[in-house]
Amino acid sequence: MGVLFFVVTPSVKAISIQELIDQIKALQAQLATLQSQQGATTAWCHTFNLSLGYANSGSDEVTALHTALQKENISYGSDDSVSYTEETGAAVVQFQTKYGILRTGYVGPKTRAKLNTLYGCSTTSGGNSSSTANATIKVTSPNGGEVWNYGETHDITWTSAGVSTVTLIFSNPNISQTIEGFITASTGKYSWKVPDWLTPGSNYKITIKDQAGQAAADSSDSYFSIGATAGTSGGTSSAQPSIKITSPNGSESWKPGETHDITWTSSGVDNVCISLVKNDGAYGLGMKCVSASLLKYSWTIPANIVAGADYKVWMYSDANYSIKDYSDTYFSIGAPTASGTPTGLSMSAGAFMGTMFSGPTVTVPSGTTLVNINWTSTNAVSCNIVGSPVNVGNGTNVGTNNSSGSTFVVDARNNNTYTLTCSNSAGSASSSITVNISGSTSTAPIITSITQSSASSGLTVIINGSGFIPSSVVAVVNPSIDHPNLSATYISPTQLTAIISAQDNLRVFNIQVFNSNLTSSGSNMVTFTPTVTIAVNSPNGSETWKVGETHDITWTLNGLPPTGYAVNILMTNYTTKYRYSIAPSIPVSQGKYSWTISSDLGGISTLGNQMKMFIVFADNPGAAGGNYPQDESNNYFTVSAAN
Repeated sequence: MGVLFFVVTPSVKAISIQELIDQIKALQAQLATLQSQQGATTAWCHTFNLSLGYANSGSDEVTALHTALQKENISYGSDDSVSYTEETGAAVVQFQTKYGILRTGYVGPKTRAKLNTLYGCSTTSGGNSSSTANATIKVTSPNGGEVWNYGETHDITWTSAGVSTVTLIFSNPNISQTIEGFITASTGKYSWKVPDWLTPGSNYKITIKDQAGQAAADSSDSYFSIGATAGTSGGTSSAQPSIKITSPNGSESWKPGETHDITWTSSGVDNVCISLVKNDGAYGLGMKCVSASLLKYSWTIPANIVAGADYKVWMYSDANYSIKDYSDTYFSIGAPTASGTPTGLSMSAGAFMGTMFSGPTVTVPSGTTLVNINWTSTNAVSCNIVGSPVNVGNGTNVGTNNSSGSTFVVDARNNNTYTLTCSNSAGSASSSITVNISGSTSTAPIITSITQSSASSGLTVIINGSGFIPSSVVAVVNPSIDHPNLSATYISPTQLTAIISAQDNLRVFNIQVFNSNLTSSGSNMVTFTPTVTIAVNSPNGSETWKVGETHDITWTLNGLPPTGYAVNILMTNYTTKYRYSIAPSIPVSQGKYSWTISSDLGGISTLGNQMKMFIVFADNPGAAGGNYPQDESNNYFTVSAAN
């Protein structure tokens, strides 16, 4: 029996070892496959949930923006990885130009949406999922019972399905305010720093809505609490956020070229935006948004600024426009002392982003649509550039810093001469450059009529006239916007077609056609009127609404608005001339907004008998856009105290 056991056992072990060897070989093959995949490049992605501008310099979000710009082969100049200066702003303008977005240099909702389409970290095709009829949203935190204190940062969280972007709103029975809009729904959370100006209470809720105007929305199941931290009264006048300008505050006398500190005090404000206004807003010059804790901003007064004794500094919170202050009285900016007439004027021109050539006559490549005009001057206070025979519409009073270069972008027009005149108190000097387009024609087109082929956004218009050629360019002319040329199709020498964007279908603007040499006669410019209009239905006059009551503010749309657009709802007291912000960024297709009337907004009483409701389309949430459709109540209504 012992011999039999000895013989069988080695046979069993030999089989087990062979199986083990086979398994080891299979594992080695899998390991080799994984190692080969480990070197593969993973596509970079980033979801842009925050709007970006100068005030965000130093943040990781700016680093992500720079990465996206690099992938678009757009340079952000000498800015380091986290800096957002004028050079990054110029790069953003190039990105916006490339994708037909209004060129602001600020990464707002539309620019973020395009960035997220290209580079967003989404599990769905194209970086975005679309809303469906089964769209759902569920708030998971705060959902009732939580206590959040001033200055604390908490994650607002949710789950969603069939939703692309969402808007976050906090509210209690007396207020309702948007926290942020156009947030990618799939992120499922948003970090919120609790404002220290809120009144402590146990009756707050968070509401999350589908940005696209679908019915999907949800609020906290029960109330959560907002409380004051130790030493903070909260909700009282001492806790209200505020800004106070201390210099210049009136009677100062500054001169161009000098550097002065703009100083202020503030409470409960993270960042302030600084602007210079002349004659109570007739002239505005934006400076910069900076951290409120700096308490000062050193400003070098531009050499080309208009002299005057009616200047004020205007400062406001970048998070809440109603928190603001002006210099108490006017201060002066006087003319600098000139040391002789301007000298060293020189000009060069070339295709946009192309090679620059010195004058007096240059030729740019055939097909050029935009031309850069560069110039330098010495000892100049102000400069003016005009074109002949075609004037440059926005080329007047172009500033140039003393002894430094400037750049101006114009539409390419054959055989057009641009003349720069620089001046100071001692006199003026001029320089000119003529731009020709290779192989261009001097035929001037004429428009006789424009016909719409449909009434929806993104519509096609038919342009009738004469002198059209295959390279004819269709331009939009509107002094309040900077707009790229339209996409045009040549049909015949007497007809072109062009696509009007969804955004443009909200505006009134002029359409021009030019080959390479655009005539300035009125016969080649036709006004296009949009198909989308809006009308306030309620309150529309004679109503009396009382504090504590809830009423629907309603409006009617004529024409199809672009998907995802919003309206700003404001109220004007025609007795005090004060305009209140009721609700920003409300989906335009919603048609109504339920407003619980409070006795004040932003510390300003809402009571009065000469009130009108004002509703305007918003290009970006919270900001009225150019000459977009708008309407207000036909007659006055009354807001009165509660019984």
